[in-house]
Amino acid sequence: MKKLHVVVGRCRRSHFRESCLMPRYPSGCVKSFCFAIGLLLSVPSISQTGDKDLEAVVDGYIQRGIRATVLQQYSLAKSTFDSLRIFLPEDPRPYFYLAALLQSQMMDLEHYDQENQFFELIDTVIVAANAEIRTEPDRAMAYFFKGAAHSYRGYYYAQQRDYLKGIRDCMVGVKFLEEAVSRDSSFYDAYLGIGTFWYWRSRLTHLINWLPFIQDKSQEGLAMVMKSAKLGHYSREAALNGLIWIRIDRREFTQAIQLALQMLEEFPQSRFFLWPLAEAYFRAGNFINSIETFEQLEESYRGEPGNNHYNEFVCGSRVMEAHLKMNEPSKACEMAADLMGLPLSPPVRNRLDGKLAKVKKVSDNCVSPSQFDN
Repeated sequence: MKKLHVVVGRCRRSHFRESCLMPRYPSGCVKSFCFAIGLLLSVPSISQTGDKDLEAVVDGYIQRGIRATVLQQYSLAKSTFDSLRIFLPEDPRPYFYLAALLQSQMMDLEHYDQENQFFELIDTVIVAANAEIRTEPDRAMAYFFKGAAHSYRGYYYAQQRDYLKGIRDCMVGVKFLEEAVSRDSSFYDAYLGIGTFWYWRSRLTHLINWLPFIQDKSQEGLAMVMKSAKLGHYSREAALNGLIWIRIDRREFTQAIQLALQMLEEFPQSRFFLWPLAEAYFRAGNFINSIETFEQLEESYRGEPGNNHYNEFVCGSRVMEAHLKMNEPSKACEMAADLMGLPLSPPVRNRLDGKLAKVKKVSDNCVSPSQFDN
C-alpha cells in the first residue's frame, strides 16, 4: 500500500530574522540556494521579501515542495525544503518536510538507504518542537510537529515490520496531535494523522471491538480524514490519498476510482494515485483497466535510477493474478516467467515474501496451464 505523508505548519518570523543575520553558511550553500531559487520560478526569493509577505512566500515554497513530492520530482522537492532550512535553521518545519520527503521517496522506490538521515531529521523536529513547547506551552503548532514526527517514525517502523516500535510511536504521535487540536479545533491538517490512526486501528481490531475497552472509531476516523481533505491547508493531497485507500477497504470501489482519476488529472503520472487506482480496479473486477494501470506503474519504475525491481515484481504479480482471473493462463505464465527472471537481491526477495511464493507456484504449474483455477 503506497501512501503519501505530507503536512506542514506556519512561519516563525524571529527564526527568519536570526538566520539572515548569521554569517555561518559557506558559499556552496548560497550557490545551492540560488540554484533552488532559479527552479522555483513562481515563488519570489525570501531574501527580497518583507515581513508582511513572509507567510505567503513560505507558503509558496511549501506548496511547491508538496506538489513536487506528489509528482516524484524528489530533487526539486529537496532543493525547495533545503532552501527553507537555510533561512529557518531553528524552525522544525524544514526538517520535518525533508523527513516526510525522504519517507515518501524511500517507500515509493523501496530503497531504504536514507534511513539514518530520516531518523536524524525526525529527532531534530522533536527537539525543536520541545523547545517551542517550553517557551510557548499553548502553541498548537509545536504539539502538531512533535506529534507528526512521532507518527511518521511510527509508520516507518511499521513499514519495516517493527510493529511494536511502530505502534508505540504512532500512539505517542496521536496523543500530541490531539493536544494540538485541543488548543486549536480548526487545525485541520492535524485531523489527518488522528483520523488515519483511528480508522486503521479500528479495522485491525474489529473482531474484538465488542470488548468494553476496545472502541470502534472507524467512522470518526473516516470523518476526520474527510474533513482534513476538505479543509486542511497542506494536508489535502495526503488526505485524499488516504481517503482513496479507505474507500477501497470499505469496498466503495466506484468512489475510490473516481477520486483517484480526479487526482490524476491534477497530478498526471503520480504514482501516489496510480497505486490505489490500479488496486481499486483489481478489487472491483475491472481487470483490463487494472492490468493497464499496473503496467503503467511498472514501466515508470523501470526508468528509475537504482531500480531494485521490487515494484516491478509487485505490479507484475498483480497483472499475473488478473490474467488468471480472466482465464488467460498462458499470459499469466508468461508474466510469471518474466518475474522469476528479475535479478532480485536477497533483501528484496525477503521483503517480497508471500508475493514471491505465489508467483513461483504459478511458474511451477505452468507446465500444465489447464490446471489453473479461476
